[in-house]
Amino acid sequence: MNSLDVFYLTKYLRDTGLDICCTDEFLAQFATVALLDDCGYFMYFLKSVGEDDSCIFLNENRCSVQPAKPMACRLYPFMVDTNGSGGCLLYTSPSPRDYAASR
Repeated sequence: MNSLDVFYLTKYLRDTGLDICCTDEFLAQFATVALLDDCGYFMYFLKSVGEDDSCIFLNENRCSVQPAKPMACRLYPFMVDTNGSGGCLLYTSPSPRDYAASR
């Protein structure tokens, strides 16, 4: 997630009644951090739950944060990943399960 994703999700959840005070609290509760390289560059991803590693905001196969969904969700099925040498790979995911497994 980028910083705007975090901001909009935090604001949306707070506006819908969740007792959440700031983006740091949102990240602690709903995100996981991933180190992308040895120099310390990291990124936040939404937590996944269940046997199929579904998004934490997916309820009964529907997005519960639709008005504030992150960029990765808006771009689906297109995905970006690192290639291990400082570049990135762009590809499409053939199914939601492949997408969840790649996070």
